[in-house]
Amino acid sequence: MKNSLKTVFTFVSKYYVRIMAVAGTLIIAVCILLVITGKSDDVQANNISVSDVAYKDNTAASDSNIKNETSDAKPVSEFQILLDDKKLMENGLEISELKSPVKINRSKAIEIATSERNVGSHTSRQAEKITAVPVLLTNKEHPYIPGSKVVLNKCPVWIVTERNVWVQTGGGAKLSGNLFSSIQRKVLADVNVILDANTGEVLETVSYSVPEDKQKDFGEVDAIAAVLSDHSDFPGTIGQKVVSVDTGGPKGATCPVTMETKAEKVDDETFTVTFIKTWGIKIGNTVPVSYWKYHVGRISAELVECQDNDKMIQIIK
Repeated sequence: MKNSLKTVFTFVSKYYVRIMAVAGTLIIAVCILLVITGKSDDVQANNISVSDVAYKDNTAASDSNIKNETSDAKPVSEFQILLDDKKLMENGLEISELKSPVKINRSKAIEIATSERNVGSHTSRQAEKITAVPVLLTNKEHPYIPGSKVVLNKCPVWIVTERNVWVQTGGGAKLSGNLFSSIQRKVLADVNVILDANTGEVLETVSYSVPEDKQKDFGEVDAIAAVLSDHSDFPGTIGQKVVSVDTGGPKGATCPVTMETKAEKVDDETFTVTFIKTWGIKIGNTVPVSYWKYHVGRISAELVECQDNDKMIQIIK
C-alpha cells in the first residue's frame, strides 16, 4: 500500500505541471462551450421574438387593410344608420346590403349627388357629414320612376346622404315695390340623393327635417351659413369687404361696392342675419343700398325683409 502511494505521489510530482495545464485547458474549453451555447440560445430567442413581432405587425396591417376595403365597399355602420332612419324608411323604402360589384364607385357617387344640378355645391359644403352607402333598394309605394326604365325592386343604388344642410322649402307674398315678406323659407334637413349604382342616373331625392336630438350646436356662424348660399358674394362671418363691380357703359366703368354681413342674437336659438350692399356711387343725390334681412332659427330660416336697388345702376349706363 505504501509502495502504491509512493508511486502515485512520484507520478504526480513528476507530471504536476502537465496535469495542471491539461486541467486548465479543459476548464477553459468548458467555459467557452457554455458561452457559445448561451449566445446561441439568445440568438434563437431573439429570432423568435422578432418573428413574433413581425407576424403581429403583418396581422395588424392585414386587419387594417381588410377594414379599409370593407369600409370602402360596404360601410356596415353607415348602412345600419340608414336602416334605423325611420324618416327615410317611412317613405315606403326598404333596403338590404349590396354585396355584388357596381360600376359607379363611392367618390363618383358623391360627386354626382352633390353637383349643382342635384343639391348645390354650396349647400353640400355646409353639410355636417356626407355618407354614401351602396344598397339594394325597394320602393313599395312607388317602384316606377317617371321618365326612367329603372324599377325600384331590389335595385342596386347608392344612397348619398348630406346631413344638416339648409334646404329651401317655399316662398311668400310680395308686399309693395321692392319690399317682400316671407319670400323664402329654409329648414335644416337631411338630404338623401338616390342614384343608380351602375349608370349614375339620379332616381329620386328624399329630404326631411332634422330631429331635435340630432341637431348640431347653433351659433352666429351657423346662422349666417344657413342663408349664405343665396348671397355667396358676402363675407361668411360678421364683417365687410369691398369689391369692384362692372357697371357697364361704353368705357367699361367700374364701381366699388361694400358687401357687409351682420348677425344679431335674438335669443339662444335665434339670430337676425342681414346682408347689406352699398354702392360707392350716387344716382342723383341717392346712394343705392340693397339689403336682405333674415330671421334664422336652429332649424328654420325666413327672409322677412329685403330691398333690391341694384337696378338703379342701370341709369348711369
